[in-house]
Amino acid sequence: MRPRRQQSALPAFTLIELLLSLAIFAVVLSAVNGVFYGAMQLRNRTTSVIEGALPAEHALSVLRRDLSGVVAPNGTLSGSLRTGVSTMSVSQEAGFEFYSNSAPLDDLYPWGEIQKISYTLRSPTNGLGRYGKTLVRLSSRNLLPTQQDIPEERWMLEGVTALAFSFYNGTQWQETWDSTTEQTILPRAVRCQITVAPEPGVATSPRALQPPLQLVVPIRVWANTNATQTTGGQQ
Repeated sequence: MRPRRQQSALPAFTLIELLLSLAIFAVVLSAVNGVFYGAMQLRNRTTSVIEGALPAEHALSVLRRDLSGVVAPNGTLSGSLRTGVSTMSVSQEAGFEFYSNSAPLDDLYPWGEIQKISYTLRSPTNGLGRYGKTLVRLSSRNLLPTQQDIPEERWMLEGVTALAFSFYNGTQWQETWDSTTEQTILPRAVRCQITVAPEPGVATSPRALQPPLQLVVPIRVWANTNATQTTGGQQ
């Protein structure tokens, strides 16, 4: 009868070692999950901030381009630069109206590069769930219309609570301008301030409120003055 061979003991983990390994794995996984969750939250907040800033950046870019192309008033195809008027015969709040050469040329349309532009604020058509007003850009390229012209409306920015333009006359800033009455027809620079309200549900603490958007554009075109010269003591 052959003697039985003694079986060698195989290496194995004990129950305590398995429980300890599971505990370490759970701690590491929890830490990784916390870091990943924080990274995702940071990514979402960054994306939200960037997407929220895009409309404002685009509105300021269009406004800068329009103001940089201001043309001298009282020409054949250009009128006055003024504030506080109900622009383009549209029922709306008083806005800022001027003429600019910022219109793109296109072979499909007979219009030139000069266009009549106005900026104003308008209440939303549906006030439910909205906040603030809407910054609207009105433009008209038909400067010699045979009948009443309907301007093209472009909604630029929502949630605006205040829109203010100021004008530098060479010595100081003033809040209104009318090229038909000012001694200097055109200002040296135009400053625009846009105040945007926080979205509903966002805290309104001083730290949460954003400063107004501000844009200063120099006016490089020169125009004659409205001053009446006197000769021999007579006007």
